[in-house]
Amino acid sequence: MQNTIKKHNPHDYLTGTSPTERGDENRRKVVDWVYRWGYSTAPTLQALLGKKATGYAAAMAKSGWLVQTKTQTGGHDGTPKYLYTLSESGLQLAERTTQIPNLHRYPELDPFRVNQKLTRHYLLAQTSTINALATGKATDYETERMIDTDGDQLGVKRPDVVWIRDKFRVGVEVELSAKWDRKLDQFIGGIKDALEQKRYTHFMVVTDSNRIAERYREALAQPIQLWEKDKTSNKWKPGQTVAAPDWLPKRVLVELLEGKR
Repeated sequence: MQNTIKKHNPHDYLTGTSPTERGDENRRKVVDWVYRWGYSTAPTLQALLGKKATGYAAAMAKSGWLVQTKTQTGGHDGTPKYLYTLSESGLQLAERTTQIPNLHRYPELDPFRVNQKLTRHYLLAQTSTINALATGKATDYETERMIDTDGDQLGVKRPDVVWIRDKFRVGVEVELSAKWDRKLDQFIGGIKDALEQKRYTHFMVVTDSNRIAERYREALAQPIQLWEKDKTSNKWKPGQTVAAPDWLPKRVLVELLEGKR
């Protein structure tokens, strides 16, 4: 019987790593991403890895690292058909290999814990973060669940994601609809307070609407209306108005997603 010698393509080793090593690295990268965000989609994970070929997320689900769940919209009107969360094996791998300093809970082991009303919001935060990492705007990031839980307190701004580069910490807020009255005032006031408390060096408001972007730019230059609860009715009522600091529009950037209008 003639022995068959397996030949390796030398091009597979041009990066200094073997295909197996690159496969392991991609697997760790994906489970870490999903661990930090809670869930993701096939196109988002494809962009994360810089892959041209589709099907990677489905293959990881088939291998038992991810769980594929059909969305309520079923992929209509530009929505994803499936969401991907970590399986038990994927979570164990993520917790063993993640570089983040503190582990956090992962409730999405039950995929139906995902609030699908907010998927578009958080998927835009994910794609914006991938672009920031690729272009050097950020070298690391913290998702909302990784940020100090003090952000749950009323008036303390906890952004959707924080982009980190050197000494800069940029709190990023994805806004897909315009805020009005009290909600707008508290949004701007919360950003101002977070910057004054030196939690972040800058903030960025990311939107897919030029009109919403202009509205936030205008609001940043206006006096800030404070609100207080009426002790009798327990309803919100306008309080005093304070001037916005001159530095606020300079430290809060409003960015329109590329290709949007």
